[in-house]
Order: sequence, then C-alpha cells, then structure tokens
Amino acid sequence: MTFAVAVDIGGTFTDVTLQDQATGRQWRAKTASTPADPSEAFIIGVQLVLGDANVHPQEVVRALHGTTVATNLILEGRTAHTALVTTLGFRHVLEIGRQDIPRHANLFAWVKPKRPVPPARVLEVRERIGPGGVVLTPLDETGVHEVAITLRRMGVQAVAVCLLHSFANPTHECHVAELLRIALPDAMVTASVDVLPVVREYERSLATIMNAAVMPAVTTYIQRLQGRLAKAKIKAPLLLMQSNGGVAGAAAIARTPALTVLSGPAAGVVGARDVASGAGLSDIITIDIGGTSADICLLRGERIELTQRGHIGGWPLPLPMVDMVTIGAGGGSIARLSNGALTVGPASAGAVAIIHCVQKNRCAKTVNMHMFVQASTAASNCAEAVNCFR
Repeated sequence: MTFAVAVDIGGTFTDVTLQDQATGRQWRAKTASTPADPSEAFIIGVQLVLGDANVHPQEVVRALHGTTVATNLILEGRTAHTALVTTLGFRHVLEIGRQDIPRHANLFAWVKPKRPVPPARVLEVRERIGPGGVVLTPLDETGVHEVAITLRRMGVQAVAVCLLHSFANPTHECHVAELLRIALPDAMVTASVDVLPVVREYERSLATIMNAAVMPAVTTYIQRLQGRLAKAKIKAPLLLMQSNGGVAGAAAIARTPALTVLSGPAAGVVGARDVASGAGLSDIITIDIGGTSADICLLRGERIELTQRGHIGGWPLPLPMVDMVTIGAGGGSIARLSNGALTVGPASAGAVAIIHCVQKNRCAKTVNMHMFVQASTAASNCAEAVNCFR
C-alpha cells in the first residue's frame, strides 16, 4: 500500500491529510502551529495522522506541502535585512515606481507604500547592457568588490541583484551574483534572471527583492523539514505548492522562494474547487481566513484564473499566481488603538491563544480582538469595545 500526505501550515493551525492512493480513503489531523519553528508542527501533524491510520512512514511515497511562511514574513514585515545591487544610474527605480495610484485613493492624499529596501541599501555597479543584449559598458569587477565590502559592513542577510536589461543578456548579472556569493558567504544572493527575467525594471526589481528577503527563512525552513522527514524515516520527496497552484521540488523552491508567496492560499483554492465540483457547483467565491491573513478568490466555470498582476503587502508582485485578493487580517490579527483610530493587523497573535494587551509608550495597547470579543460580554458594540482599550 502507498500513501500521500499533505500538510498545510498556517499562522495558527497546521492541518494534515493522509490518503490511501489505491482506495482514496483519507485520515485527517490538526495541531497548533509552532511559529518559532513551523517544521515542528509539520512533523507532529504527520506523526499524528500516521498513528491514527496505523501507517508505517516508509509507506508514504509523496509529501505535499502548502505554506504561508513567505506570505506571513512579507505581510508582517519580518523579512531579512536586504540590499539591492543595480546598474549605475538606476538607484532610485524603487522610489520612483509607477505613476498610477489605487483607484479608491485620493490623488492628493495618497502616499506611496514604504519600499522594502530604502535607497541607503541600494548600491550601484558600473556596467551597461542594451535592450538587445549588446554589452555597452563592460562590468567593473573592482566596483563589485567595493560593493561587497559595503554590504558586509551593513550586515545584510540577503542581496538582490537586478541589472538593467539582464533578461536580454544575463552575463553581467550572473557574474555579479557569483562574486557576491563568494565575498558574502553568510548572505543569500539572488539574481533577477532566476526569478523574473522580463522587461519592466520596477516590477522585476521588486520580485527579486521579495525573493531575496524571504530566502533565508524559507531555505532554513525547507532544510529543517527535510531533516525532520529523514529522522522520521519518511523517504518521500518533498513537493511544495506554488502560488500558481502547481508544485515544485524543495531545491527549486530554495532558489526561488517567492514562488510560494501564495502557496497555502493557492492550495485552498484548488481544494475548494474540487469540493464545489463534487457538489455540482461551478461558479463560486472562496474565502480562506487563517490566523494571519484572509484570501478571497472568484472561480467561474471551475476555472482557476492566473495573473501576473498580483499584489502582496501593498507591492506589485508580477509572478504567476492564482488571481486572488490577500489582506493582512485574520482570526488572530492584533487590534490597536492608534491616534484615536482602531486598526487591525497585519501583526498576528498566531498560535498563541491568549489575550494580548501590551502597553507601549503609555497609550498604545494591543489585543487579540477575536479572543477579546469572546472574553468580554460587556463590550456589546464598537464604542464599548474601544472604551475598553482606555
């Protein structure tokens, strides 16, 4: 007998399903997530479901995993200390961005979202490749070594390399990335050609930065997963869900972890489609509310639409992904009273099921709103709930 195990880790709970590939019979288990080390909840859940089904670990031939690790890192602003290396003269591509603003925003009051990498951590190298791939200015390797010294002094954990027109000729970009890997062995280095080798410098730079920013945490996480699986004597290859609804091996995801930004939510959409299809429903709206984020998707005719115009944390992310809307508010989101206004998220209490009420700067208090509402019978309306913060 052969079995497949699927694990979905959210900010609050970890859900595991084991399926007999011959009969289709399923067993399920749920356990609290372990934010400090999500791989711990992963293996606990797997061992629980294997025990319930009385299945030996070596009978598992496939291990599938949907994760929100990268999603939550970005939404909660817990990404690695990241720098960007770009072509001389293009240091402010991120700050300039695009001239369009959200449709619902006020033209005169809207403020651009804070960039994931400030100008102080954007460094330039002298080189130039034309749009057709012709080398116009040779790469200044001495300048690259000087950049490496500066990055080491900054103590960055990850570096994104995005040179002008590298999608047409990646020679310079690949060489810069390799030199930086040698000079900065403790930092993760990623090149745009490995993430999004397409035209449009702003979007390409953002995608590369996001990939670099989540790479240290996701890579460490994958290594821990593989180590725990091996220790549990599960030899099945680890396949991770991508944002586009497909799967990829651990090695591929370690190189481009940004492809998992909507991993868990995409898996939810695929599962919801199959359930709806079994019920004879073809046009549905899926709403997946986890502990940290909420994801909404529209399906017509059982078709999952893909987009390269997705957004995460206020920034465009032009990687192939299921067309859905993600917001940084979930069942464990933290509510705050800030300047007289009640705001919710993106920070989350996660799997810690207690009421959070921490005083900061004399007046700023935080509370797990879902827990608070359940615990407070006196707060029957919003006004009373706000008064409880004071």
